[in-house]
Formats: sequence, structure tokens, C-alpha cells
Amino acid sequence: MASRILIVEDDRDLARNLIDYLEIQGYVPDYAPDGHAAMRLLTTNSYDVLVLDLMLPGIDGIGICKQVRDQMHSRVPIVMLTAKDDIDTKISALDIGADDYVIKPVALRELEARIRALIR
Repeated sequence: MASRILIVEDDRDLARNLIDYLEIQGYVPDYAPDGHAAMRLLTTNSYDVLVLDLMLPGIDGIGICKQVRDQMHSRVPIVMLTAKDDIDTKISALDIGADDYVIKPVALRELEARIRALIR
């Protein structure tokens, strides 16, 4: 059965590229353009991995990650995919529950390899 991935990304072009690439690789991606849409999808669907931008409209990536871990008590693997590359932000994201932190721009093959590793 194909792995389901939720992509939460406000850059629609990047999201479309990720979705297209992951579909070709055999995944079933779902998409949320902002934090509120992501939370709606997370409460109604089950995912194998969450690919989460940090800077989002509505609820930001840190807020989503906190809710997933603290309120939903979910252990779904979370990959932060963001342009923020400072060490404090990286540590903060990992400390609140992210499993991986990837800086944009990222090679799609590398992101998919990280997703595969988390699903394992």
C-alpha cells in the first residue's frame, strides 16, 4: 500500500513540484496551503509522513508540530522543510517534535530519501 504524505506548503509552485515528484515515486500526497487547512486534514485523515513548512499563514509550522505532538499525541514523522537556516530555529523545531529539518532549496531526490528513511 502506498504511503500517504501531507505536504503543508504555502508556495504553490513548490508544493506542485513536490506533489508531482512524490506521485511519480508511488506516494499518495495530500496538500494543505496553510496551517488551518493542515490541521483540518490531520484531524480527519491518517498520514505516514508530514512535510511541513515553517512559515505558514494561519498556524505556523512550529504551532502545527506542537499540536500534532502535544494535543493529538501523534507520532507521525514530521519533516520541516523551510528556508530558515539558523541554528536556533533548527533546534527549536527538533525540540518540539520534528524528526528531520531540511533547508530549501532541496533536491527532490534527497527529500524523498529522507521520507523513505522516516517511513522505515
